[in-house]
Amino acid sequence: MFGAIHYEKPGVFIAAGTGITPFLAIFRDLYKLNKLRGNRLIFVNKTSLDVIAGQELQQMFRKDFINIYTREGVIGFQGKRIDRNFLIENIVDFNQHFYVCGPADFVEVVIENLKSLGASVDSLIFES
Repeated sequence: MFGAIHYEKPGVFIAAGTGITPFLAIFRDLYKLNKLRGNRLIFVNKTSLDVIAGQELQQMFRKDFINIYTREGVIGFQGKRIDRNFLIENIVDFNQHFYVCGPADFVEVVIENLKSLGASVDSLIFES
């Protein structure tokens, strides 16, 4: 699916690698309008060198930003994959919007896990 990412209402954004790219314009606009509050970002990369706009995202989201490295152990950052257990541990409410973007296999796994945890199909906005 291409070009499917659009903002509807606050929720959890889950991005892998360059999957952050379609979210950046949304974040910048919401931040400028002071409407980013209520959104969270979970951003997974292989290493810290792979992160796109990391400082900007940290400044915008502050405590609502979870940065994950799958192949690097860095103090202060989680070092795991976004699997079903991670979602259970880090998301309290599955009755909200979820925005997911990244490689096709990543998006597929995250979407299936979100649905199995109670997320409504109508609340899932994704692109791979």
